[in-house]
Amino acid sequence: MRKNILLSVFMLTLLTANANNIVINNVLITGQNTVDHFSLIQFDVNWENSWRTSTNERNYDGAWVFVKFRKAGTLNWLHATIHNSGNTAATGSIIETPSDGKGVFIYRSSNGIGNVNFANSQIRWNYGIDGVLDSDLVEVKVFAVEMVYIPEGSYYLGSGQNEVSSFKNGDQANPYLVNSNAAIPIGNTAGQLNTFQTFSDMPALSSDYPKGYNSYWVMKYEISRQQYLDFLNALTADMANERNAIGATGVSPNMTTTNLTAAAENLNGIDLLTFLDWSALRPMSEMEFEKACRGANNISVPGEMAWGNTIASIELINIGSNSGLENETWAVGNCHIYNFAYPTPMRCGALATSTSTRVSSGATYYGLMEMSGNVNELVVTADPAGRTISQYIHGDGNIGADGKYNVTSWETADNIIPRGGAYNTTLEVGRVSSREHVAYVFVKTSRLAAMGGRGVRNGS
Repeated sequence: MRKNILLSVFMLTLLTANANNIVINNVLITGQNTVDHFSLIQFDVNWENSWRTSTNERNYDGAWVFVKFRKAGTLNWLHATIHNSGNTAATGSIIETPSDGKGVFIYRSSNGIGNVNFANSQIRWNYGIDGVLDSDLVEVKVFAVEMVYIPEGSYYLGSGQNEVSSFKNGDQANPYLVNSNAAIPIGNTAGQLNTFQTFSDMPALSSDYPKGYNSYWVMKYEISRQQYLDFLNALTADMANERNAIGATGVSPNMTTTNLTAAAENLNGIDLLTFLDWSALRPMSEMEFEKACRGANNISVPGEMAWGNTIASIELINIGSNSGLENETWAVGNCHIYNFAYPTPMRCGALATSTSTRVSSGATYYGLMEMSGNVNELVVTADPAGRTISQYIHGDGNIGADGKYNVTSWETADNIIPRGGAYNTTLEVGRVSSREHVAYVFVKTSRLAAMGGRGVRNGS
């Protein structure tokens, strides 16, 4: 049978040689079925410093893999639909397909730590559902993003210290326990959620708002400049120009930029949401932000940073070596925050090595990197403006002709706020529970230095 599908491999990834390298290669199209109108996409996927554990954190990392396609003679890349069965996992791995078929998660099938190489993974693309005929010539791009699984569980909001506008329990300076996904009452009474900059006159936080109790996946690293450039180069020229927050030059699909391994900055809320819609992810809520840092069933540490204590080691003299390259490293320090000696984002994952600890690498309880520092994380506020934005709804992989996300439930003004601090903020802003920027409403439309983010997806 003649294969009527052309192949072009392209990776949405951090192309680094150290702790955060993920690569897809050896991609081919095989097994075309003209009765049920599907083909198998086969590839190898490998990344470094992978893990799975059943103790303590009870979590694992993985890859979110999705596919874009376009018919010969057309410009628009469309999102491929993956079947929930008929996939073949490589030895030692699991392939999990969400119900919407927008991609797959690939992760370890058993406990372990170290590099992984899942060769000859196969996923079933139902091209007939996507409007592709058996005889159509189609070009395909395969993308992969490292993710971390956050298990279901209770956790605390707020640290018990008066970080600016931080969450608390009623009128007491105590953390608030989130122990279900039920609606949360707002007020000054014990058992009601409040903040040190009160919102006690606001309505309850409904069950639709992602509170972090349920399981979810989070990007291991902030969106990199390479990832954002790959996104731009998969858009039409007009769309790419509209979303060009990173100062890329040239014309899509041949735009270029520098410092590809560094975190992308200058993103506004529209840029972030559009990238997430295109990736079939969704925005992270500020409650999910705290859960991913602090972990389930852990007592809050007053004033803690993402790595679980209050001690920040900031490199102020040596600004790192090989800046902006795949092998950028920092000899000293566990965070890049309030560091005007190096006023630009560092490489995603630069502080993690094969021997680093949670504290020395600045990792969260679950292994996420740079949640305190580097660039601010744009997340969905728990204030009223953000309470309808997510509702656990993911992007569908396709954006509007205007180069903007088109998820209706995300369309609320002033719903995105920065958390976690950055290279140009004070240390206080980088504390897990700080909501110092909660009153800032400019990030939805304005591009500012040190604004970045990452995406999430619901767990199973």
